[in-house]
Amino acid sequence: MRAFALAALVGVGLYAGGVGEARPWTDPAGRISIDVPAGWTVDSQRTEGVSYIVAGNANNECQFLATPNPNSTSASIDTIRRTILNDSQFGNEVWIGLANIVTPVFPNSSAVFISRTRDETGAWPVQRAELQSPRRQVHAGFQLRPGMALLGLCMTSDGADPLAVYDNVLRTMGHPNDAQFQAQGEAQAAERAAAAEAAAAAAAPPANERRRGRNN
Repeated sequence: MRAFALAALVGVGLYAGGVGEARPWTDPAGRISIDVPAGWTVDSQRTEGVSYIVAGNANNECQFLATPNPNSTSASIDTIRRTILNDSQFGNEVWIGLANIVTPVFPNSSAVFISRTRDETGAWPVQRAELQSPRRQVHAGFQLRPGMALLGLCMTSDGADPLAVYDNVLRTMGHPNDAQFQAQGEAQAAERAAAAEAAAAAAAPPANERRRGRNN
């Protein structure tokens, strides 16, 4: 369901916000949170329903876009997590579509897909991709939350990319309500597993029929 991942991700008009340092950092509009490396500054830019964050230092930068995603508003946390784990929904064309939304990084729909992976080392799974802009390689991450889509793009102006730093920043990209979402998701996953076990038990033949089958 590509629409699940892409709904409402549209080009936005942005206005400049304040700059400051924080670790962790939470969007004043309550749409996104990140762990910002020491020495990085944060520029928060917002418009109606959308947050655009630029965090970095003189040479390294990550840009984040948090946009409403109506298709995930009523979905369970468990369903949202399983959507992100479904690699078939995040092929190269999907990634190109996501990247080209961020015109400051990919002007004139210039994103080129290189490769993709999935990161499950953090509390939430992250779809990852390597992309090429006209100027540099871009390390991307995508996550979903109820009613919200989160996209992160990290890049370096000059020299080697600090991949471990970018990996951690994209892994910690999340929502201010993640603790609550996590608890809900764990409960929902347990309910789903219990329902599947009950259905399997109901479909199994009675014990006396299994014994007769072994005796024949």
